[in-house]
Formats: sequence, structure tokens, C-alpha cells
Amino acid sequence: VQRYRLEGSRDGANWASLVDAASTDQQGWDEWSATGIVRYLRFTAVSNSTGSSVDVAEWEVYGSPWSKAAATVTLANLGQTYDGAPKAATATTEPAGLTVRYTYNGIEEPPVNAGTYAVAAAVEDADYEGMATGLLVVAKAPATVRLTELERNYDGTPKPVTVETVPGGLGVTVSYDGNAIPPVAVGMYAVAAEVSAANYTGMSTGLLRIVPQVTLENLQQTYNGSPRPVTVCVAPEGTEVGITYNSQATPPIAAGCYAVTATASRAGCEGYATGCLIV
Repeated sequence: VQRYRLEGSRDGANWASLVDAASTDQQGWDEWSATGIVRYLRFTAVSNSTGSSVDVAEWEVYGSPWSKAAATVTLANLGQTYDGAPKAATATTEPAGLTVRYTYNGIEEPPVNAGTYAVAAAVEDADYEGMATGLLVVAKAPATVRLTELERNYDGTPKPVTVETVPGGLGVTVSYDGNAIPPVAVGMYAVAAEVSAANYTGMSTGLLRIVPQVTLENLQQTYNGSPRPVTVCVAPEGTEVGITYNSQATPPIAAGCYAVTATASRAGCEGYATGCLIV
């Protein structure tokens, strides 16, 4: 004579009743039909009317192998842009609300840096299974590139441009007519500055002009009845120079103040110097 309960569980933690024989005495061989999907069974003996112990000689369970139902997983947010924060994919499930476990190139932590990552999203549920895979692309963030000092005077040394980036301090690759070495000679050079950083992208172009260097000397002279030309120094040597005095090509003779402009031209680039000649 015995009284007992038989319970079933899918996860070993949450139990549901399959057979309740706790209120009436059972004798001999018992056979029960119970329906449900379980992985674990628990038998609990309860007191009986005679007060005797309960002995279980044999316990047999019959049923069909159980497998989880299929769930659909759809990935989203697979295109994002770097901002210094982790970039996680998201997913929806059918049926809705199932727990999903994500990995990125096999690692659970969402990536931070720009790049392409293999995403796997797997359902973690007692009753459902399903998975989706895809590629998470974290794009580089845009950076601003500014070029300055695009007009320089020739002095026989290389003339690199100055490059500023926002955010600051990013690596930049600069070329001059396709060459990495800054130019020296008078002329015009196409400049391209491109950010070379793991998480940022940006580019700027401009035109660097290296112009002849022109200086004026002998701007204070004394009348002596002959023309009073100024002295013009120009670099590089051999550069053609034109000079005007109050817009006239002839040096002045009379005492007075004369606006002087010296223009040096080479390789399509012009350098200027201005001053006041006082006779």
C-alpha cells in the first residue's frame, strides 16, 4: 500500500505534476498514462494508511524522444559606425521574446573597433532552438581634414603643408603630385591628405604653390639727378623680375615717395614684394 507523487521537469528546476496518487492508497503494480515533455522525473513517497514503508521495485518510463521546436531568428543592426562604444547586433525571434546568445568572431563581447565581424545568434530556451548568422560591419567614423600653408616662399628647403584633423592627432598620409616627399622647387603641386587610422576615415585635397621669394633693398636714396632704382633680391636665381614705381617701369629721378612693386615669375607662379622708395 503506498501513496506518492510523480513530477516531471524540463530543466531540473521547475517541476510539474504528472501523477498525483497522494490522497488514496495504491496497491501492487500501478500503471499511469501522463502526457508532457520532460527531461527529468521525480518520485516522492507520501505517508499511507498503514504506516508502512514504500518500496519501489521497478520503475519504467515509456515515450517518444523529444526535440525542441524550431524558432526563427532574424538579425538586425548589422551596419553601424564607430564611436568608441561597443556595437552589438540585435535579433527578433518567432515566437517572440526568446533569449538569444550572440557571438562576434566567436567572442561574446560586442566589438568596439571598426571592422567586419561574423555574428552568430543562437536561441537559448528549454523548448525552442534556432540560429542565424550574418556579418556585422562597423564602419570607420568620418574625420575632418584641414590643409593650411598652401602658399610658401621658395628658400631651397622642402615645403610641407600643415594638416589638422578633427578629432585631433590622427595619422595622415600626405602626397604631392603623388609623391610622399614635400617639394622644394618653385611650382604648383596637387596635395592629397588622407587619414590613416584604424577607426576614422577622411580626406582633403588642395594646391600647394611655392612662389619665388622677393625682397626689396635700397628704399631710401638721395636725389642726384639720375634715376634711382631699388635693388631686388630674388630666389631662385635666374627668375624673371618686373619692377614698377607708381605703376611706371622707369625708375624715378625727382625727390619724392614712390610705391614700388616687384613681381617675380617662374613655372607659372608669381612672388611679390612691395615697398616705398623715398628719394
